[in-house]
Amino acid sequence: MSFPRYSSYQDSGVDWLRDVPAGWEVAPGRRLFKQIREPAHEGDEQLSATQRYGDVPQRHYMEFEDQKVVLALGGLNNFKHVQKNDFVISLRSFQGGIEYSAFSGCVSPAYTVLRAAKSICPRYYAYTLKSEPYIAALQSATDGIRDGKNISYEQFGTIPLPAPPLPEQRVIASLRLEFG
Repeated sequence: MSFPRYSSYQDSGVDWLRDVPAGWEVAPGRRLFKQIREPAHEGDEQLSATQRYGDVPQRHYMEFEDQKVVLALGGLNNFKHVQKNDFVISLRSFQGGIEYSAFSGCVSPAYTVLRAAKSICPRYYAYTLKSEPYIAALQSATDGIRDGKNISYEQFGTIPLPAPPLPEQRVIASLRLEFG
């Protein structure tokens, strides 16, 4: 798939991005997303952070994969609330496990919940945060991260992200959905 070319580009100043279309902002993750520490709401369903499906209710994940998952039998008292269109930094974050949530619910306290700090198209960032160049930048910014460790909000927040105007985010996301 090939996207249409823009008429002019500018140096992003960021190795993993290189040139971006003129008029696009490039901002550190902490300017685009804030960390949320909201406790789980009564009635929240437990979500599974998966690299294949994003954040989904555990019952869906069990259906998709035809397997069982570990439920929080001790209750969800210290779990974190996730709203639809939030992102979750999962335990597989060093492998690109920053997952988009199309569902409201709650996640383990080991996860970091990210919410847009300004108006964004969540699907655009779902693709951006899963792109190979971004994952490589994330890995290089987190020296020493190993299996089972989380990338912190502070580490996530230092990595610059492309921030096109909102209408362009929507167009890019719709093209991604259309062409995969």
